[in-house]
Amino acid sequence: MSLKNIMKDGFFFILAADHRESLKRLLNTQDEKEIIRVKKNLANVLSPHASGFLLDPVYGAKAIDEVKSGLILSREKSGYVGRDDNRKTVLLDDWDAGKLKDLGADAIKLLIYYNPEKSARGHQEKLVRKVSQECKRENIPLICEFSLYGVEENRDLYIVKSAERISKLGIDVLKTEAPSTLRNCRKLTKRIKVPWIVLSGGKEYDEFKKSVEIACKGGASGFAGGRAIWQDTIKDEKLLKTVSVERLKELSEIVKDNGNPLVIKNL
Repeated sequence: MSLKNIMKDGFFFILAADHRESLKRLLNTQDEKEIIRVKKNLANVLSPHASGFLLDPVYGAKAIDEVKSGLILSREKSGYVGRDDNRKTVLLDDWDAGKLKDLGADAIKLLIYYNPEKSARGHQEKLVRKVSQECKRENIPLICEFSLYGVEENRDLYIVKSAERISKLGIDVLKTEAPSTLRNCRKLTKRIKVPWIVLSGGKEYDEFKKSVEIACKGGASGFAGGRAIWQDTIKDEKLLKTVSVERLKELSEIVKDNGNPLVIKNL
């Protein structure tokens, strides 16, 4: 099992384009052909500037041939089931780790909605372990992303607490919202035994850039950004090729200057 195919220079520069329902809303369309076309274009334009490119197998499978970096494929269905205050992730029925690997995946990504104080926590942790076991059988790395919900106050505390719990479930990389302070980023790094990367979570680019810098100074090893990089350029080919490409390059330089590199021999 190796992470080297989704890294450059010991860091993760990952472009996320596995969005489904949120992408439909952004484009104001339900046309599957249009969704696929957009994903192909994102892969063609942005993947050469990334270490890894994240797609879903639902619409993104037909964009795989356009990917010119490491390929990461998502394992979960879009959204969640259950009450809004007790969310449960559901896996894609026909896409286990083996089938995603057969599609060409270099790594698998699993998103879970998470709050360490909600009863759904047990279901979510069991799901991570299940997918971790799948990935170990297939000898393919697992990136686990968690989306913290139901927390307004002391958010950093909950991010660190959740990261610590999830990092012990057999994952290889943790994808998380960055704590808001350097001190708490360092605390997160100290509490977990796997590398971590920063998600963009739909933030505006400038806000995401600041998060990446703070996180990397605090021990993060890169980023996995999506809408912050392309949501305002996706409908304009010229802007996608200029603004979004420059954003990827700028973020990568920030990571190189401040981040915590992984030593390849340990991968």
